[in-house]
Amino acid sequence: WTRWWFQPLDPRPLAMFRIAFGLLLVLFYVALAPNWDAYYSAQGILSLSDASVAPQMPPLDRWSLFTWTPAWLPIRTYWWLGLAAALAFAAGCWTRLAAVVLYALQTSLGHRTWVVVNGEDSMFRWMLLFSLFMALDGGWSLRRRPAPSKPAAAWPVRLAGNQPAVPENSI
Repeated sequence: WTRWWFQPLDPRPLAMFRIAFGLLLVLFYVALAPNWDAYYSAQGILSLSDASVAPQMPPLDRWSLFTWTPAWLPIRTYWWLGLAAALAFAAGCWTRLAAVVLYALQTSLGHRTWVVVNGEDSMFRWMLLFSLFMALDGGWSLRRRPAPSKPAAAWPVRLAGNQPAVPENSI
């Protein structure tokens, strides 16, 4: 039991996961680019100024970054931030910071326009949450290129592996 949860792991499979997942997130943001304003702007599909939408908005949806900042920050800024964070995540540069930014953005995407959320968005949020605890920059990372890879902790990987047992709407 203890060995399964806490044995050191080879960091290279985690690095492969980071690269593949980061590239998937890059593709996600590139695919969203044409519809970004329609989905997430204050005048988009679910207009923030429409009085008929506000009562239908679940209370948690008011926690979206898009709901807080439409008057002083252009909505396209979040797209650029997400793309930059996904590229940094894939490259292994400031991986935890990129994961925090991506987690906040993915959560905000889901809470801003819940009518376009699907299982992909939920899985992205879960994997980003677990990525905060994994040593993803231990191998094949631009930040650690000259340094030798050190073993990674197993418990975050085990938690991510058990994730499908957790209900989708619990985060």
